[in-house]
Amino acid sequence: MKKNCHYLLYVLILLIILGTSRAKELKKYVCDMGEEMKKTICREVVYESLGEKKILLGDLESSPAFSYLLCRGMGVDEWKQRQLEKKKEEKEEKSTSTIDLVEEENSKMREQEEKFLEQVKSDLNEKQELPEENVKGEKPNQLVEQLKKNKSVNFLLRKFYIVDSTTSVDKSVFQVDKMLKKDYSIKKTKEPKILIFHTHGGTEFFGEEKNKNSIIEVGVELEEQLEKKYGFTVLHDKTKYDYINGSMDRNKAYTKALDGVKKTLEENPSIEVVIDLHRDAGNNKTKRVTQIDGKTVAQFMIFNGLSRNKRGEIAYLHNDNLQDNLAFGLQVKLRAMERYPDLTIKNYLKGYRYNMHLCKRFLLIELGNQNNTVEEAKNTMSYLAQILNDVLTR
Repeated sequence: MKKNCHYLLYVLILLIILGTSRAKELKKYVCDMGEEMKKTICREVVYESLGEKKILLGDLESSPAFSYLLCRGMGVDEWKQRQLEKKKEEKEEKSTSTIDLVEEENSKMREQEEKFLEQVKSDLNEKQELPEENVKGEKPNQLVEQLKKNKSVNFLLRKFYIVDSTTSVDKSVFQVDKMLKKDYSIKKTKEPKILIFHTHGGTEFFGEEKNKNSIIEVGVELEEQLEKKYGFTVLHDKTKYDYINGSMDRNKAYTKALDGVKKTLEENPSIEVVIDLHRDAGNNKTKRVTQIDGKTVAQFMIFNGLSRNKRGEIAYLHNDNLQDNLAFGLQVKLRAMERYPDLTIKNYLKGYRYNMHLCKRFLLIELGNQNNTVEEAKNTMSYLAQILNDVLTR
């Protein structure tokens, strides 16, 4: 009842000032108002000057109806049209504001992507460092001799390893004297002594003929070299662990490979050496090659997982064989540097475990990159087999 009295009071005042015709229009509009607009108009009372007379009005800022109709003498239809235009302008402004926000968010995402790509490029460039003989004029065999003499862990890490940004180094693990002296020789028997497998056998190829030139085919060459030339009994697991339920899934490949390799080792307890042979990746069109005996040969890199992130050890990835993995990999690296100076890239250290806990003599080898030919990759196998024989039969 009180609200209705307020509305009637407004109408009476308008009858006096504007005349019956205009007041009827306004009365009709007021009656059509929703409750929210009525509440807004009645929220507070202010005085507004209209010519020489003073009239009682609602909050002008919140009630454009009174502002337009009373102060400007505008008709209801005209006011409605102005309101539609105003809403359209507000919608466009809001749309523009939303677009600006989306663009700002996209810009931030692009910046993050660019930073991520720069980090990836940086990591890849680190992995593609020049062979050691090109660093400050030092030749690989000279570096090996220096290490044997000084046995310095700082020298070792600086000259023989690349440390990935995702991990951290516990220097106490790198006991240089023990790493150099540890005997990793094995006896050759009719039972399998070496296992070759490929965590990413289904997705790593050389060149464009993917159905023919996979890393698995290169593994066959290594198997033959070790058996025919050096008398090792080799078991070659050709399972494509990166294919799960018929689809490629590189992320789950190590988990699947873990089950497969564990089963193989349980069924063949004579195995003492495990080699996970990969093809590496590069971020440009450059091949990783060197020349040996007049042949173009793909370079390779030995990869180690430290089970450590930037904060320290990753407890659930503990590896009892970590020091042996590092020492065995280092001995293979040093022997390669002595025999074929340009054949290897620095050993690479990263954060996770990569199933290396399964065996003391575990090698994860990254061979060439996607720009190498399968012939260059296979050419490497005879030299790799020779180096392995040196370390395993010393």
